[in-house]
Amino acid sequence: MDIIFHIDIKKLDSTYDKAINEYFKRTSSFTNIKKILYKDFSSIELKKGSYRIAVSYGNKTISSVELAKKISDINLSGYSCIEFLISDNMENIYSMETNDNTEILHLTTVKLNADIAAVALAEQIYRAYTINNNIRYHK
Repeated sequence: MDIIFHIDIKKLDSTYDKAINEYFKRTSSFTNIKKILYKDFSSIELKKGSYRIAVSYGNKTISSVELAKKISDINLSGYSCIEFLISDNMENIYSMETNDNTEILHLTTVKLNADIAAVALAEQIYRAYTINNNIRYHK
């Protein structure tokens, strides 16, 4: 399984970048994971046949256990790649030609900047893999 973070941001603050990279390093023992930054989100290139999830906010958030099950179910459904779309402006995602098969995931109830949302998502992806592999998350 490959996981790709498409982040609508020119450059990540070094603190957020370090946090994301740390979670990616931890998650890399379970799956291939990478991030791609965009100056212009309209130039995004998504893999054909990938499972696409736009990260947003709203009242119906997903728990760590639910996300773990979702990732497991996606993997069992035959998808080889999950692509997460992370933007400060959901209109950038809604305007994409490929939005018809893009699921919306409410990560939190409050709106987050793309960089903070990417950190939170990276942590939750790592958490999901620890749940799916029966590994204690907190030591």
